[in-house]
Amino acid sequence: MVCMKKTIPLLLSVLALVIPDSSSAKPKEKPIHERGWVGGEYEVVTVFPAGFTNPPKAAILITSLNSNTPASLAGLSEGDLILELNHQPATKLRNLRRTIDQSKPGTLLPVKVWHEGQTAEHNIGVGRETYNSGGIFAVGLPG
Repeated sequence: MVCMKKTIPLLLSVLALVIPDSSSAKPKEKPIHERGWVGGEYEVVTVFPAGFTNPPKAAILITSLNSNTPASLAGLSEGDLILELNHQPATKLRNLRRTIDQSKPGTLLPVKVWHEGQTAEHNIGVGRETYNSGGIFAVGLPG
């Protein structure tokens, strides 16, 4: 019993030296991450206008696009169908987002679109989006 009374204070003093001071005045900053950005909102479509000959199995429809985004500045507009992005068929939204996210800001991303009955090719100057990673994951159980 006497040995435990001497061991506990010794252990606490060692822990005090090992554990960093969490009450410092300077808060820890979260790292800032960046990814490519072109702007706009998109959705996958499988039904095409009547004038569209040889349609693919799917394409990406631009549903919303502000005028000051890289995609708009490159000549794209709401209602355009993205057929290819970076010379690859644009059939899945996940692949479109991944390609854009992984593009370095400032690079040109080739895109082939169907606009008002004609196909056109554009180069989008990829912008930069910064974000903080983090969040809360919660699971609720009934009962």
